[in-house]
Amino acid sequence: MYRASILETSNKHPPIAITAPGKKNSKKTKKRPEKANANTNTIIDMELYHLNNFIERNIKAVRKLAKLWKLNRDETAKLLAVSPSTWDRMQHHASLLNQDQLTRASALIGVFKGLHLLFANDMADRWPNLKNSGPLFNDQTPIELMLKGGIPVMLKVIVTGK
Repeated sequence: MYRASILETSNKHPPIAITAPGKKNSKKTKKRPEKANANTNTIIDMELYHLNNFIERNIKAVRKLAKLWKLNRDETAKLLAVSPSTWDRMQHHASLLNQDQLTRASALIGVFKGLHLLFANDMADRWPNLKNSGPLFNDQTPIELMLKGGIPVMLKVIVTGK
């Protein structure tokens, strides 16, 4: 995971706290580090801040598309290659994503964005659950295909989209 490798090199400063969406905390959370000076730890803290912010935005986007695509908890978890219980925790607490999971989230977001460029919102949100007779899909829904094929199929769905 990213956080572990960054934190190992930064032993003077604690990690930046990220509060779960909707939770209030008396302390300020997700405070942006000061501008980088010559201090290496400050630079590492800034990188950690941006990485955590990026991961949080990806998780939020996947939650949104899962809701719009009417995915259940197990389907969403499988698309991200996490367990259902981990997906449940990710919805309420800051979490880490490894390279594979970030790639999956990015691919899903790419499919979502591409569909909204091609179709009106209603059709774009229904398309992933519609049977498709195209050569890639063989009368399966794009969701079924992506669940079976993982990242390679997700990337094909982005490109093909037919």
